[in-house]
Amino acid sequence: MRTLDSLCEAIKSLRVRGAPALGAAGGFGVALAAFRSNATSMDKLMDYIQNAANTIIATRPTAINLSWGVNGYWGKMMQKISKR
Repeated sequence: MRTLDSLCEAIKSLRVRGAPALGAAGGFGVALAAFRSNATSMDKLMDYIQNAANTIIATRPTAINLSWGVNGYWGKMMQKISKR
């Protein structure tokens, strides 16, 4: 997966299946969004990643491991940023 759209499509179309795979895909999606962002400030980056996280979760809102992966990785990123 090289784009957030392709990841979301894979999740929606059930090409990514199973709780562990969905959790990993969620965390990867957050990292992918951060990597692919063109944000010019930390605030814009955080907004972009938050929107990406919401988009990923919305692909399969009942998939608990997907939201767990998204929120877990997002939380770790926020911890690292707040320590700066």
